[in-house]
Amino acid sequence: MSAVPAQADEPGDNPTNPYERTIRISLGAQDRKDRCQVSRGVHYGGPELKTVANNALSGTDTDVNTAIKDWTFGPLGQALDRDKEAGNTYGAAFKARQDKLNETNKPYAADNSSGGRDYHAPEFGGDILAFTFGKQRDLYYKTFEEAKPLPGKASLDKAKEVFEAFDTTGDDFGRAYKPFAGDELFGVGGKGTPGSANDIATFLRFGGFLKKAPEPDSPEYRSEVEQLKIAWASCDSDNPIDHYRVLTGVVLEAHTEWEAEYAAQAKQRTEIVMAEMEASKQARAATEAMLESIRQAWQADQILFFQKYWAARPDSILKPKPAVFTKAAADLTAARKAAAAQVPIADKAVAAAKTAADKATASQSAAWTIADTAKTPRGRGLMYGQQSVQVTKASYAATQAAAKTTLTASNAAKATAADSQALLALAKTQSHALNTEFRKAAALEAAAQAKSAAAAADAQAKDAAANATKAKNAQATAEAAEETARVAAAKAKTERGKAEKEKATAAKEAATAASERTKAQEAEARAQAERTAAGNARSAAETAGSTAGSKLAQAEAAEQRAYEARDAAEEAEKKKNATASRARSLEAAAAAAEGSSAAKETREAATAAREAANDASGAATRARAAANDASAAAVNARAAATRAEAASERSRAAADNAWSAYMTSYSAAQTAHAAAAEAIDAAAGAKQNAKNADAEAKKAQAAAATARLEATAAKAEAAKTAAWAVKTAGYAFAAGQAAIGARDAAKAVTKAANEAITIGAPYQETDASAAFAVLVGQTSKTMAEQQAAAATAKANEAAKAAADAKALAEKAAGDAKIAATAAAAASADAAKALQSVAAARASAAEAAKAAEAAKKADAKATAYNAQAGEDAFYAESAARDAESSAAEADRDATDAEKDASSARSAAGAAESDATSARNTATKAEKDATAAETSASNADGAAKEADQAASRAEEEERKELEADRKAAMENGDTGVLDGNPGAELSADDEAILRAECGQTCVDDYRSARAAVAASVVDWVRANGGEILLEVLGVNNVKRCFGQGDIESCLWALVDAVSLVVVIGKAPAIAKAILTVTSGISKFFQKAEWGKRTLATLRKVIEKVRKSGHKPPFCLVKGKTAASSVAFVPSPTSVSSKAVRAETPEVPCLKAITAGPNMKGHYLKHRALLQKVLNKTYPKWKEDEGAEFLTDLFELVRSGRFKYKGMGTLPHPDSDGTYPAKLIFRGEGLTMVLKPGGEWQTLLEAGAGMDLRIRML
Repeated sequence: MSAVPAQADEPGDNPTNPYERTIRISLGAQDRKDRCQVSRGVHYGGPELKTVANNALSGTDTDVNTAIKDWTFGPLGQALDRDKEAGNTYGAAFKARQDKLNETNKPYAADNSSGGRDYHAPEFGGDILAFTFGKQRDLYYKTFEEAKPLPGKASLDKAKEVFEAFDTTGDDFGRAYKPFAGDELFGVGGKGTPGSANDIATFLRFGGFLKKAPEPDSPEYRSEVEQLKIAWASCDSDNPIDHYRVLTGVVLEAHTEWEAEYAAQAKQRTEIVMAEMEASKQARAATEAMLESIRQAWQADQILFFQKYWAARPDSILKPKPAVFTKAAADLTAARKAAAAQVPIADKAVAAAKTAADKATASQSAAWTIADTAKTPRGRGLMYGQQSVQVTKASYAATQAAAKTTLTASNAAKATAADSQALLALAKTQSHALNTEFRKAAALEAAAQAKSAAAAADAQAKDAAANATKAKNAQATAEAAEETARVAAAKAKTERGKAEKEKATAAKEAATAASERTKAQEAEARAQAERTAAGNARSAAETAGSTAGSKLAQAEAAEQRAYEARDAAEEAEKKKNATASRARSLEAAAAAAEGSSAAKETREAATAAREAANDASGAATRARAAANDASAAAVNARAAATRAEAASERSRAAADNAWSAYMTSYSAAQTAHAAAAEAIDAAAGAKQNAKNADAEAKKAQAAAATARLEATAAKAEAAKTAAWAVKTAGYAFAAGQAAIGARDAAKAVTKAANEAITIGAPYQETDASAAFAVLVGQTSKTMAEQQAAAATAKANEAAKAAADAKALAEKAAGDAKIAATAAAAASADAAKALQSVAAARASAAEAAKAAEAAKKADAKATAYNAQAGEDAFYAESAARDAESSAAEADRDATDAEKDASSARSAAGAAESDATSARNTATKAEKDATAAETSASNADGAAKEADQAASRAEEEERKELEADRKAAMENGDTGVLDGNPGAELSADDEAILRAECGQTCVDDYRSARAAVAASVVDWVRANGGEILLEVLGVNNVKRCFGQGDIESCLWALVDAVSLVVVIGKAPAIAKAILTVTSGISKFFQKAEWGKRTLATLRKVIEKVRKSGHKPPFCLVKGKTAASSVAFVPSPTSVSSKAVRAETPEVPCLKAITAGPNMKGHYLKHRALLQKVLNKTYPKWKEDEGAEFLTDLFELVRSGRFKYKGMGTLPHPDSDGTYPAKLIFRGEGLTMVLKPGGEWQTLLEAGAGMDLRIRML
């Protein structure tokens, strides 16, 4: 506790400069936060964490601050480690108990597993273990989470609306602080952790930030004081956002009252938490007793199951020795006693938990009295202690539930032991009753056997008579089948002879067909060889013809280019563009040279094509002769194959007839054999019937004796059964009493468990003890219900055993009487069996005689069948040979026909190749003539172009000289009217930078300087001061306007007085050399500056008029179907690898000039002039600016379509083949560098365009 400072003492409250205020005053906030943070350990922590937290909260604010000063190594962190270690210790003890239970159950586990139960014991309390290592630890860590309650989304959204609408017009202070207040409310930038629930509620309640303080002691004032105390009690510990400092009085008042209310109930909070810790401890003790009693009850049930398992298998060879069952009985008694021993332990825990619950209730009442006296709300001053009261009650109820579950398990173990004794007594009763029943059944069985034996003897006598009749019938059947087999054998022999005759005929014709097939094959090979020769000759002719056609195209293209270059040179001459005219003249000369070379190669190719055509014609004639030979041989082969087929069909018919006769014979033989077998079986059966009848008579006599003995033993066993039934009834009564006790205890568990769950459930997510109490309540209910059900089942089982024992005793008495009656019936049946034996023996003798006659008929039929089978086999063999010969003849004939067809096809192809070769040669000769004509025309055009270029160069030289002369006569700048205009304004500079980057800005300034540069200054700067001094400024300027500057200067030197020149000659000579070698660049730069300024000012003007245009982003178009194939460039172009990477598709703002712009522009602008039907100005007028603008507009309008990235067939200056942007459209192909720099313009589908390699 700390004294409440006066308002003026609050740090940062009202500094002289209001802009130095904090968003909130800090009074008491940190102490409140520390208390709330430590109090989370009371609820979320384990025993150690609860103890440390409660001790700190029971001390001073300094003690509280010390507890949380270091989360990891401070008191709370160390307590958390001890709680976690206690959990680990519990886990180890749990495992040890589980291992002990499995060890105790080991003698019974294997047999019980065979009976359907699990081999290992269940993990009783597994949910408690899972809670200890799972949810309980999760709750521990929540101790260290922030205690501040946060607002809901709806409140935040509403607060943001109000905040946005909060008007600070005319309030400079409010406007300055609003962003900081917003960060406090909604998190920094609206993205961090928002303010507390009370911050948002206060903001919404005021509809913004309060600017006027409420009147002291007014209802509004008191309402705000109470709101703050309510918020602080719920751990919303900060003071309100108050940068206007109108709530300081409210905070001071609330702080004073809250500290008094909190301190007044400190003793009660400490007592309540201590009581809650004690109740939780006792709940764990009772739970452990419950789990141990459940384990022992389970062990008792396992032993009982073991006893019942082997009781149901009394005769098993795997049954354990008696000592094992003696130990089982002892272990069952020990389990019952161990379960009972846990009951007093659990009851003791209940008493201690009740004391703790009563103490918590008393302390809560005392706190309420204090609150009532101070006229404060009940429970608010208790804070965390209020929840602990309910948790204590929940733990007490959980302890009661666990104790009653322990009692339930103990009673279940008692019921199991009593059930075991009842079942053992029932087993004895069953044993004697079973023996009685067995004796009765044996007597009945013996009587039944005597009766059955008499009936069997009678049946055997009847079967013997039937077998005698069957043997006689089989004898007659065998003798008829013998005659059928004889006739069929004769038929098979005749047909065999026919088949062998036709076999020879078929073999002869097959040989003829094979001979003719060989002839056809040889002729076909000759035809194919000649066809190949004709094809090779045709290929040679076509290759030569293709070469002639290609070279003709080159010659014609060269002719066209020469004409175009001549026309362009003459056009350039008219426009006084000497550079372009000379470039076109050179193009015409190159085209003429290319045309002459192509014409020569065309003539050579035509000659080669004619020679190849002659070769093809000869091969075609020879191929046709071979085809005729193959056709004749094929006809002969087919005739022989037809005759062979007829012979094979006749042979097959004879073989089929022989086979049919054999099958008839075979069927008769099988019939005779079956009849003989039937007769033999019948005779044997009759003999066996007589033996069987004798044996059955002897069985009847023995069974009658057995029935008498079993009836006597049944009477004695019935008396023993009655005695054990009485003992079974006594054990069943004891089991019933234990089940009643278990049921009553389980009812008490349900009541206590429900109470624990009801009280603890609201806090199970915020209090570790409450969560444990709820878990114990749920677990104890389930376990108690299971144990009560198990006890009832055992009692029911024992009661059923008693009832079964009584029924068994009554049944045993009746079984003894039935056994005596069965013995008398058995004696009468034995006498009947002897009469049947004599009749069976007479029938057996008759059957033996008939069987002998049937065997003789079977032997003869078998011999006839064997002969027929041999003849059928050889007939079949002859037919197959004939068919094989016919098939061979057919294959040879077919192959001969195929060879003939192939030969004819080869001859036809050869003739076709020859015709094609001749046509190709004729066309090649025409192409050669045309190529020679084109070469001659191209040469003439080249000469005309050269003449036009010479005239244009002379004209251009004169124009340039006139321009410079005019500039020098009218001033001293490199161009006429060298006024560069105004410098770039800031806006204009921004326009240029946005449109084409810093380069344009730099070019503008460089161009302006070049236009304004003085030639006189340039002469002085370049060592020409002496010329100005000796010759005069105006004279020097006049020379700069002449065509031959150097001669003009020397002429001036000659005119100057020798006196003036003497001594200065070397310096004058050097100055003339320096100036004349560099003055051209000065004028060129000035001209460039003038053009550049004009171009860039157009850019500025265009943007001012139409605004900035966004970059145009390229989209790769689909490749359209075209007759022009764009193939990759040859790999032999360079040894350096083409770059594999493909740059991203760019966005362009313009197409810009590159370092080789002038040469490419002058060479290729005619292509675009033709497409756009316009004429571009001279290079010196705009340096291709209009040309580049038109190219970009063709891209933007879609007339030039982006096709993707590709590489040119020649490398860049660095020796690499970088990827370029490829555009096609309007019959042209444009190539740009990735940044938009123009590289070249090509005619689509020709020249270099065909060698572009698309990536």
